[in-house]
Amino acid sequence: MRFFPPEAINPEQSPAPEETPHPVEAPEPVPPESEIPTHADYVFELFGEGLRIKQYKGGNVTVVVPDAVEGKTILSIGPKAFLGKPIRSIKLPKTITDLGDEAFAQCEMLTSVGLGNALTKISKKAFMDCPKLRSIVLPKSLLEIGESAFAKSGIESIGLPPNVKKIAWSAFLGATSLKQITVDPLNKVYCSLDDILFTKDMSKLLCYPSAHPGSSYQTPAPTKTIGEYAFASAMRLNSITLSQGVTSIGTGAFDNAHCLTEVHLSTTLESIGANAFKHCSALSTILIPLSVTTIGNNAFDYDSKLKIRCKAKSKPSGWSDKWNVGVLTAPKWGSWGS
Repeated sequence: MRFFPPEAINPEQSPAPEETPHPVEAPEPVPPESEIPTHADYVFELFGEGLRIKQYKGGNVTVVVPDAVEGKTILSIGPKAFLGKPIRSIKLPKTITDLGDEAFAQCEMLTSVGLGNALTKISKKAFMDCPKLRSIVLPKSLLEIGESAFAKSGIESIGLPPNVKKIAWSAFLGATSLKQITVDPLNKVYCSLDDILFTKDMSKLLCYPSAHPGSSYQTPAPTKTIGEYAFASAMRLNSITLSQGVTSIGTGAFDNAHCLTEVHLSTTLESIGANAFKHCSALSTILIPLSVTTIGNNAFDYDSKLKIRCKAKSKPSGWSDKWNVGVLTAPKWGSWGS
């Protein structure tokens, strides 16, 4: 029989607790390359239950995208997939649901695009800097048009389908050939009047096409807000009258409206956003009513000929200290009329 020394036995001592091992996060499974089809013209990646085109590496100027490769459905065009490619025409299959950021940006030779009837989203800058793209038919399935989606493109007219619910304010910014925006009457969010884009109730004017043929314009009675960059780069607009009821002018609303010579502000106007009349080089006079309590930075800038008359006797506290930094002539306070 084996005996232990008394000091080796301590009935009050608890056994040392076992260390709990730290859980090790399992790495995300990487799909085996065998699951991703190979193709002479495309690089693919898995996207949901199908594929997304990651890159176009073909040399064709006329492209017809297949709806499936090796039994896997092509569901999406990935970000920058065709960026800067010298393609002239592209036709997408009915399986494509979205176009990624800059998917076809800087395709300077692109003149024709065929979109499938499953497309729900055109992401930001998708067709930016496509100067030869004059027209495009948007499918009824479309729900969203992202930031600068058609900015600086050659689009001349565009029809918005009935289910579009979200259009970024910059979607058509710098599209200097755009003359006409129409909206399906069944659309519940947007409408068009005289080829100009509004919210459905017409309370907000969203986009006055840069190449709209009108030289003068008066806002409709229901309009209360001029949206961000709504009249930016309006190439033929000489005169604008804001009807009574308009209370705010958004950021950059008339930026780069180089031909604008007359502006008539409503006496209901309360705020003028930053950069609102920046680069309006032909504008010589503007009268700011007493109702205006807020003016943002650089609202009047690079307007070297401009003379500003204000109904207020001194600068209201809500006007930025930089509201007219680019105007050479000091404003006249307490002045109304000539």
